[in-house]
Amino acid sequence: MRHVERSRLLLHVVDMSGLGELSPWEEFCVIDKELALYRQDLAARRRLLLANKMDMPQAAENLQEFKRQLAESGNDYPLFEISALTGEGLRELMYQVFEILQTTPLPVLPDMQDTEDESLGKLTKVVAEPEFVITQAEPGVWQVTGKKLEKLVIMTDWEYEASLRRLQNILTKIGLDAALREAGAQDGDLVQIAGREFDYAE
Repeated sequence: MRHVERSRLLLHVVDMSGLGELSPWEEFCVIDKELALYRQDLAARRRLLLANKMDMPQAAENLQEFKRQLAESGNDYPLFEISALTGEGLRELMYQVFEILQTTPLPVLPDMQDTEDESLGKLTKVVAEPEFVITQAEPGVWQVTGKKLEKLVIMTDWEYEASLRRLQNILTKIGLDAALREAGAQDGDLVQIAGREFDYAE
């Protein structure tokens, strides 16, 4: 919490998958209460809500219920729909955070009034890595690499059709199908990702 005290802006991540023990609204309330118990002004600090895991099947339905409960509570925090896995919504979020930080001063804490910390307020430049890289290993064979993408393939349960459909939806959303087509992939070509092989089809 001492680290949070120094923050000008809070990014409150809420899991919208509905797979946890608590509902998204209950998870939000737990953190909200912890902030208020630690310092009342911390709970009132500027905050953005990040509805994460929007790539999951029940996320859209859970989000609607969360929005209803949020409105009934009287809170009007800006809410961003994101997926940390696919990168959906993250670019818009980063732009918004950057704009907010330009006009939001550092919080004044009792133990900071007579000291200066040059590390505070520094701007860190984040260079985003490409989500995937396509290489033609040989005619008709394409290798796709990328940390997040390979992790996704490794974590997929290949025995369940729903898991495979989710994987296909994510690959389409991140633009892999279109990128393979642009690279020259043809129907029936072999696509290799993290030790798995797929038949390419438009």
